[in-house]
Amino acid sequence: MSAVVALREATSTLIVPGGLAESLAFREAALGRGTYLIGASSLRNDPAAGEYDDWYYLPTIHDPEFAASFHEIIRRHSIKAVFCPHPIMHARLEELYRSGDPGFDLLNPPPQKAHERKVVSDFRRAGEVGSFLYSDDNGTERLGDLEVAALFRACEAIVGQSDETKLAAIMAIFAGLPVGDVVEVGGFWGRSAYLLTWLAARFEIGPVLVVDPWSAEEALQSSAAALVQRDTHAQDWELIHQGFLLNLLPLARGRLGYLRMTSAEAHTRYDEAPFCLESPPFGNLEYSGEIALLHIDGNHDAAAVALDISLWVQHIRPGGWLVLDDYVWPHGDGPARAGDALLSQLGEEAACSFVAGKALFICMT
Repeated sequence: MSAVVALREATSTLIVPGGLAESLAFREAALGRGTYLIGASSLRNDPAAGEYDDWYYLPTIHDPEFAASFHEIIRRHSIKAVFCPHPIMHARLEELYRSGDPGFDLLNPPPQKAHERKVVSDFRRAGEVGSFLYSDDNGTERLGDLEVAALFRACEAIVGQSDETKLAAIMAIFAGLPVGDVVEVGGFWGRSAYLLTWLAARFEIGPVLVVDPWSAEEALQSSAAALVQRDTHAQDWELIHQGFLLNLLPLARGRLGYLRMTSAEAHTRYDEAPFCLESPPFGNLEYSGEIALLHIDGNHDAAAVALDISLWVQHIRPGGWLVLDDYVWPHGDGPARAGDALLSQLGEEAACSFVAGKALFICMT
């Protein structure tokens, strides 16, 4: 036996049915780990067949030949691990597993049980955060557990650094916001933009504007460590922008617009408000020039954060909020320095301030 064949047998994994979305996601995650990925399906013309190192047709689980065909694939490739996201097929494989010496392990628990546990977990998280969201019953409209759980789930599916505590704090302040624009400087993949857009519509606050050049040159933080700078250059910012559009399109039409330019360039446009913005593919929106909530999460160099603050904070309405992300940041102190300087400058103009997660929240008088 050659070394290549021996390695293949030691690392072979069967993914069945290979064409399901969960199967393809598992395959994608396994790429580059040296795993030989074998797909199988009961569809004779499964379009996913070309995505795997090897592919097999399996009779349906109701066919008397299913077990023999399945075990033949296991034997031929000395497979030790099987991933199966289909609940009925998973149940059939569990029967085979319990029937004797199976020769394989199922990598995932019964899919329906995993989905049920996730629902229970989402509602438990929503209930736990509810006491934080509404510890002070001031009569404002509350988000229900279903809404909080759904928002956490949606945000979790989008790449981003906004943690749950920060997201919960944003949920908590939205019901008390004045009417106005919701502006975000630094959109990245769209995690926080998704939350802001949904909440702005839910509480009828106003349109959302996201400002981001989606450019490594503009995102590069000169004061950050070499590893952080290397990561900035390694990312494909054009694809990140496309991912932002992909993540927001189902929600954003008629609710969100974006300016793909620097914060200073975008502010020149915004300073002429009211103005109408066309943002393909999200449609046209008109902005008032008065901000209900400002989320600053752009370049974290101290000078860049200070510039964002000087440009945009002046537009925040009384009773509006600034959310300054990464005020607590392990890679530098730019946001903290800029945030502290703003608090000192505002004095009593800051109605209240607090830190939630890594973000500084300031309410304006």
